[in-house]
Amino acid sequence: VNSVNVVSKVFDQFLGFVSLEPDMFTVNMKDSFARYNNPTLNDSLVEACIEYIAQGACSAIATLGVLPIIRSPIGGPAEMVARQVTSKLNSLYKNPKASEIFSLGTSGIEERPILLILDRSIDMSTILYHTSGYQTLVDDLLELKLNRVTIPGNKEEGMGKGKPKVFSLDSESDQFWQNYAGKMIPEAVEAHSTQLQQVSTQVARIKSEAGGGSGMENGSNKTTSLLSTVQSLPALLEKKTTLETHLEIIKATMSVISERELYKFAELEESIISSNHGDKSKVLELLQNPGMVLEDKIRCLAVFLLVTRPSSQDVDQLVGVVEQFVGESDENKKLFKTISYIKRMLALTGFGKNPPSMPAAASDPSNVATSTLWSFADRAAQSLIQAQKHVKGLVGGEKLLTSTRMMATVCKDATNPSVAAEVDSEFLYFDPKVPDGQIPSSSRVRTQFNRGVLFMVGGGNYAEYHNLRDYASGKISGSGTLGVKLGSVSASQKVTRQFIYGCTEVVNARAFINQIASIN
Repeated sequence: VNSVNVVSKVFDQFLGFVSLEPDMFTVNMKDSFARYNNPTLNDSLVEACIEYIAQGACSAIATLGVLPIIRSPIGGPAEMVARQVTSKLNSLYKNPKASEIFSLGTSGIEERPILLILDRSIDMSTILYHTSGYQTLVDDLLELKLNRVTIPGNKEEGMGKGKPKVFSLDSESDQFWQNYAGKMIPEAVEAHSTQLQQVSTQVARIKSEAGGGSGMENGSNKTTSLLSTVQSLPALLEKKTTLETHLEIIKATMSVISERELYKFAELEESIISSNHGDKSKVLELLQNPGMVLEDKIRCLAVFLLVTRPSSQDVDQLVGVVEQFVGESDENKKLFKTISYIKRMLALTGFGKNPPSMPAAASDPSNVATSTLWSFADRAAQSLIQAQKHVKGLVGGEKLLTSTRMMATVCKDATNPSVAAEVDSEFLYFDPKVPDGQIPSSSRVRTQFNRGVLFMVGGGNYAEYHNLRDYASGKISGSGTLGVKLGSVSASQKVTRQFIYGCTEVVNARAFINQIASIN
């Protein structure tokens, strides 16, 4: 009481991140990949960039109240950020006034989570390929920023109409978004159609009862029925409004899919990524099609080049085909710089050489997405019927993406010395309890980690986020195509995992292409 005069300043700490989902955050650093990859930048600017990223990651970790074990690949921006984060967390840990921040997760060594820091350069194909999930497609084809999606207005509408529509998408209040954001678009469309039909039926029944249409109940029963109807009406109307919002979003998304024939790219790219090789003739067929959008051609070619690492002759042939469609447009030339950047990467790493890959289990044909055909019920809106057959080709596979595979690797039981040596040869180990983070190999935590944070430097995406979630929940066990054997944990063991996905920014393919163009 009456102590206001003794308060000099009030500080807010650890605000260097934005939480988009309960298990997803971003530092919200625009053009983060270009900022530290541009060769024209001096060292001080790059160091400031790394400092900013590390501070944002520390803010998220401090908010979680845990002191993690930190791992990162050897070299590059990921190691630089990892060392900065280790130093900052160690300073907090040693500070008596701030040490209580880490009261959780430090009572026992087995309770500490893991923080895996990766760089976007380890896997650029995931951010460029044509995705199949509901949220990933909304982010790719529409404008999704900070959980708000913007749908372009109808250009054919008259004066005063056709304005863009903006909708907020919150997984905590929007049940449909919570359940289907991570699902494949055919499953989301199917569920939406069913739920909208059910709501329409309920609304019709309520109108009938309110209007006395049944005429069968006695007075008491009718009063009870009307009371029950009135009580359920607010929730029903709220659900109907939510479904109508998603109807607008689905219509806009499917319209772009149909117009650009994205199902053709998605199916081909899915097969390339799932098998680590592709049919050049099929790629050429799409690249030579004058009716396809140049951006989609460039993305498809980029995926093929990054995943298969073809010979220099094949690269020149494919690039030459795409270059014919560039013309004199400045926008097209900007798009084409992506291929120039990737060609330089291949020239440095070697044409015709596949990049190092994580251990993979035998292929399971049941996990190959393109072998599955989705059937749809009648659509609630006639505008969805036209694109129905096209969406059938947009089905994703149950596979672990590169970032999730790496997370599985650093989290697995490494009590076996040979397994520990294998993991240590690819990933650095830092413990923020020690000033420089370095501790002897014999003192390192080798038990399995079931909690952790995956942080992507240079931009993340919703495909990786949902892939990590599916792995954590057990929907993807790692036993199928591109999977990882989880050490001594058998498939029959039930493992509860809690993973959080973080990144410097959430970026879609077009925004990432623009960043690459700026680097050139």
